[in-house]
Amino acid sequence: MVWKAVAGFFYFEIAICLLLLFPILSARRWSRILNSSLITTIWSYVRFYFHIFGLLLVALFIGAVREMWKQEAKRSRTMLPDESNKVLEQLFRAQRNFFVSLFAALLLYVLYRIGSLVLAQATLELENEGHQLQLKEAAKNVTQTTKEQRELKPDSVNLELKLAKDEIINLKEQLQNAKVDKEVMQADVEMSRAEVENLAKRCSEMKALLAGNKD
Repeated sequence: MVWKAVAGFFYFEIAICLLLLFPILSARRWSRILNSSLITTIWSYVRFYFHIFGLLLVALFIGAVREMWKQEAKRSRTMLPDESNKVLEQLFRAQRNFFVSLFAALLLYVLYRIGSLVLAQATLELENEGHQLQLKEAAKNVTQTTKEQRELKPDSVNLELKLAKDEIINLKEQLQNAKVDKEVMQADVEMSRAEVENLAKRCSEMKALLAGNKD
């Protein structure tokens, strides 16, 4: 019963990871969903149990490893055919539980990491838009200052133009830094996506291998 629950949670993790990786919803939309009052309230109640479940997966993984060693030791002994088949069946179950608990624990961390990257990307996008608005406003101020230069003294005009140009340069630097941070976050998301695909591929290969061993 416990391993059925772990396997169900493992499939649930795969579905959530794929949902976060595929461009179904934008990062800003995911940020609104994850930061909503409902999700925040639910997370405040289940955070403790989330960490407990992570420790439980680690404990189940260690138990599966011990069971594999135990059945391997029995397999090396001389026994009757019926006993040998029983040991092989128990060994197959131990190997299945080993891979299920391992991938479930890894995907739990990957899921947490992807969620953090999505929230960070949404924050960078908002900051990028803010910098672009400030840059447009600064350019507008420069244009207005140029139009009014005939009515001002030359020293005042030069001072205001210098200040406006410095402000534009500063905003451009902030915008460039925001773009670099966004590219880094997108690279992290791509790496996480590749890791999930690799885990899913390895899981399929292990299932096929275990099915072949059982036959």
